[in-house]
Amino acid sequence: MRRVEYGISRRCEFNNKELEAEFFNSDSKESVHYTKPITIILGILFMLFIIPDYFLIHSRQTFLIIIFIRIVFLVLIFASAFYSDKIKNFNLHAIWISAYEIFAAICFLTIYCFYDSPDFLIQTMGVIVILIGVYMTPNKWIYLNIVSCVISLSFFLISLYFISNIESSDFLAGIVYVIIVIALCSTSSFRSNYLKRIQYIDSKELLKMSYTDPLTGGYNRAKFDQELTRWMEYANRYGTPLSIVIFDIDNFKMINDRYGHLSGDKVMQDVIGILRVVVRKQDVYSRWGGDEFAILLPGTDAVHAVEMTERLRKLIEAYSFCISEKVTCSFGVGTMKFDETADDFFNRADRVLYTAKESGKNTVRYSLTEAGVLT
Repeated sequence: MRRVEYGISRRCEFNNKELEAEFFNSDSKESVHYTKPITIILGILFMLFIIPDYFLIHSRQTFLIIIFIRIVFLVLIFASAFYSDKIKNFNLHAIWISAYEIFAAICFLTIYCFYDSPDFLIQTMGVIVILIGVYMTPNKWIYLNIVSCVISLSFFLISLYFISNIESSDFLAGIVYVIIVIALCSTSSFRSNYLKRIQYIDSKELLKMSYTDPLTGGYNRAKFDQELTRWMEYANRYGTPLSIVIFDIDNFKMINDRYGHLSGDKVMQDVIGILRVVVRKQDVYSRWGGDEFAILLPGTDAVHAVEMTERLRKLIEAYSFCISEKVTCSFGVGTMKFDETADDFFNRADRVLYTAKESGKNTVRYSLTEAGVLT
């Protein structure tokens, strides 16, 4: 994978929707652990503002309404924190977080409307604190900006409607302060989200390089060993068939000697290109070493494994390679026996490959059980 293959849009999301979903799920799983304490702390702080309310609100009935609003908000905070441990759909979680932030703003603005003579600039500072809290909470960048703009616009419209004695200079100053905060927070958030996506791509590329053969793009030997062990455990647990194909390119040394190593490399790349057409999505293929390759076929019995291998052999035989001579391959096929080791499983198919080489090459050979059945 290369960076240039995946652009990042102006919404600070990957243009590749599948990659964006993969990244967002991964990032959300990590961030949910500190999203919960952040929301709880902000909820408690919101509740503690009941102290200045006590001194500023003179109507007992109004004060009780405000207490009710703050308690409801705190309850929802703890409910949200409990819900975060059970998240499965992180896109839905992002919408939930945005809705929760808007609800927090509604609570703040509702209480704001109950004040007899609120100080506009002090309340503006309260809005700024809310906006900073919004940008601190991990979410999609576009959602952060939408929520911030909705909160700010609502605050200024409510202020114009409920407060008749706002100085125009104070009102304009409040607007400027809020715009500056949104611009700074939005820029910082965009850069943070952008860099996280770049780091995610780089980490995926490094991971892929660690288990990929650079010449053919298939798995390397170490990664194939891991997949072989994993699928053998699965086959033993659930009683499903598992087949393996070992093959190499006939007379490959002659190809290298006569046409050069670059042509030999191109032949191997073309062989893998043909292989990709034949294998299924769940199949695993690897360059085992030199010109020898291995294919793991989960859920495939011996008969179907041989059929697939024969189809691959014919496609390679019919393909026009970069050299003038015909290129063919020899194949050994084996199917896993219950509770046999990975080495035994692999070596059994590898021995059959040598039988194919000795019997004239360009052929498919398979092992037999004592009963004469394909394995």
